[in-house]
Amino acid sequence: MKLEVMKYLTFGERCKIRQCAKMEMRLADKIPNSFDYVELKKKLEVCLQINTIPIESLTFHGTRAVHELCRIFENPSTTAKKVIIYMPETPEQVFSTLISEFETREVKIKGKEIMFRKNAENSSWAAQILALFKEGYLEKIYVDCVTGAIFEKLVELEQFKMCKYIKLEARVLSEQQLLKFDSSFKVNYDFLQHAERLELSLCDLEPEDAWEIIKNFRSRPQLPINSFFKIFVDNYVKSGKIVRLFDVQPKNEEEIAEITCFEHVQLFDMEDRNKLLVVGMWRRVLYGSICRRDCILKDFDRNR
Repeated sequence: MKLEVMKYLTFGERCKIRQCAKMEMRLADKIPNSFDYVELKKKLEVCLQINTIPIESLTFHGTRAVHELCRIFENPSTTAKKVIIYMPETPEQVFSTLISEFETREVKIKGKEIMFRKNAENSSWAAQILALFKEGYLEKIYVDCVTGAIFEKLVELEQFKMCKYIKLEARVLSEQQLLKFDSSFKVNYDFLQHAERLELSLCDLEPEDAWEIIKNFRSRPQLPINSFFKIFVDNYVKSGKIVRLFDVQPKNEEEIAEITCFEHVQLFDMEDRNKLLVVGMWRRVLYGSICRRDCILKDFDRNR
């Protein structure tokens, strides 16, 4: 009876009731929660939001934040649409405690999306934190400051191998403490061939690598409509050299190119005759999207 009543309480109310007695604590912890986002902030705060009406949010501070985060996801049915990790001011203390607690209690985070934000100095923790997520449940990984060493660690994880949406930005801190593109970062595209949605921000993109990405998407008939790749290149896309690598006659679809503001738009047939891979190139962007043959413009423009 108590359990049924508790289900009608807000998450914040249940957090207060669980402090009353051990029975209330056990009952409250049996009720799963579905969070819109969970945010670990720089000053060791965990912010939780549930998209109710009105929106319900709750913040935990200090060491309690780590304990509460682990306790909440100890319920295997608790989920989060988005988990945002801002690198804290004392990452070693915070993350070592966080990782130890989750591993000791054998807790996995069921999050649809993880974002590592503003983490240029401490992104080496990204792989260890990613390992805390439930394999196969995670749909999107976003790391805004990735180096070659971090990339090598990430690609070894099952969470990365099973994730369909990968977004990586190769940035480092300059001497002026500003973010800049990392010219030393080289992507091994073999580890990205499973992605259905791929976004990369790089210093440079070799024409041969661009062609490999195009061929990979074109050769996968199982890819759903609106699968895409989007590569932002600081040193400009070498579109002329990329076009010369095509195994089909280069033909710019001028009408689509004019509407979508691309320098060159190329259509590639796929094994599924109802689909096309549409590739656009313009200055710093290489973009490709799996489109319906009879809805090219609408599908191509969707994720651009």
